[in-house]
Amino acid sequence: MGLLTWVSGRLQLRPTSSMVSGHFIHGPRNNLYIPLGGSRVKSRGRLIFNLFVVWFSTGLWHGANWTFIAWGLMYFVLLCVEKLTGFEKCSVPLWLAWIYTMLFVVLGWVLFRAENLTGAVKYVLAMFGIGASGLLDAKAAYYMAEYKLFFLLAIAASLPIAGWLGKGKEHLDGAISVLYPVWIIGVYAVAVSFIVKGGYNPFIYFNF
Repeated sequence: MGLLTWVSGRLQLRPTSSMVSGHFIHGPRNNLYIPLGGSRVKSRGRLIFNLFVVWFSTGLWHGANWTFIAWGLMYFVLLCVEKLTGFEKCSVPLWLAWIYTMLFVVLGWVLFRAENLTGAVKYVLAMFGIGASGLLDAKAAYYMAEYKLFFLLAIAASLPIAGWLGKGKEHLDGAISVLYPVWIIGVYAVAVSFIVKGGYNPFIYFNF
């Protein structure tokens, strides 16, 4: 299992799964990992080699920039640690799995979006308060005030509210199944409107 794998409507927190399910299964896994022998190899060295080839290629496939390669290699290191230590099979508290998962997902997003490695490092250091002007500066306060509604909606959307409301109330299943696609379409429409209104928004894959 890995990071943020949706199984039967439940979020399963396990290291590296969102990348495995989102980027790995339908591409590099079938075209590289399995032909190389996958995890069914006789030595750890060969397993590490297979993982390196796959994740280096996955990073390079996303764009011709060192940030994408670093992004892929980050997941390569995580997978190696998990597989070689047996951590992926460990049972850990949900809250700890959540922290571990989201920490590396967010760090990966920084690498994925940064223009260069120097910028990514500065951004990550600032996230941990190193080299930052404080917890909240004027620019951050402006954005918080300007987009507070969207911030609150994002918090609400990240919570299993539908599950809480529907728990033990089967009669709400029909309403939830109708409202959910309406909610998704609404969020999509708002996102598109912001992209159109924002003017120049270069597609990150143009770096390829």
